[in-house]
Amino acid sequence: MFSNARDLVITGGSFNTGLVRRFGFEDLHRHISPGALHNSGEFLDQPRCHPDTRVAVLEAIMAWVENLERESSTMWLHGPAGAGKSAIARSIAEQCAALNLLIASFFFSRLADGRNNTERLISTIAYQLAQNIPETRPHIERVVENDPAIFSKSLVDQIQALIVRPLQSASVDSLSRNPPLPYLIIIDGLDECHDAEAQIHVLRLLANLVQQRQCGIRLAVLVVSRPEKHLRASFSNGDLAARSTLLLLDNTFRPDDDIRLYLTSKCNEIKDCHPFKHEIADVWPSPGDIETLVKKSSGQFIFASLVVKY
Repeated sequence: MFSNARDLVITGGSFNTGLVRRFGFEDLHRHISPGALHNSGEFLDQPRCHPDTRVAVLEAIMAWVENLERESSTMWLHGPAGAGKSAIARSIAEQCAALNLLIASFFFSRLADGRNNTERLISTIAYQLAQNIPETRPHIERVVENDPAIFSKSLVDQIQALIVRPLQSASVDSLSRNPPLPYLIIIDGLDECHDAEAQIHVLRLLANLVQQRQCGIRLAVLVVSRPEKHLRASFSNGDLAARSTLLLLDNTFRPDDDIRLYLTSKCNEIKDCHPFKHEIADVWPSPGDIETLVKKSSGQFIFASLVVKY
């Protein structure tokens, strides 16, 4: 304004350049848990599936995700501790992000502040929603600017204000968008949230969210956890049971074959990088040693990964 002006005198009045800076997104960012994102940089060694492993389970999940005629709106991937569930969830998140199918992800962790309770769950999902469906961002910003206390309200109020209503507005604004809007939300490690009641509450909220047809988007939710008793009960009764696909990470997916491939590949990497690799036997470790490690793993990838690391 008034560029190159000389000897200018202004008395009284007010001026509006039309440039208004909005602070809603910055406020939203202060209330998220960055480490809960699937592509967080907080940790250098985030678990993900080793190449050519877990192919069958990844294909099963992706087939469900990409099936727009799916009867169930929620999938529960469950299995014992150490079975590689988080690695699978992260690999699915990466694939879906690349295909523009992912709205948001949240990886719970019982040992990490901000990731072991629900306090930052909805705000973190809303932050990613604003990024992955930009049409929702102005609506989310207005909510935060008009009601800065939204983050201290109930999860029900937060999910309506920060997710449902912005999606409703975005679906109207984006009817002709190509490619279509993403629709998948991934919740990993739900059993690592601080208490059972909170976990069940999150499940009910997500079940209600995916049934909100007025959003204009047929949402899908992938929930990943251990098969805790209260979670099994929730997925076995009522509407959630009728609208969910359950996927048990068991021997059906032949984990021993994947662990054998993983151990062989990693041991070859260790051998190739070793300063005295020329003194190591051509076949190392022996097939028998690999089989011993596979048996000791008992289908648990965490055992195999610890063997490789230490």
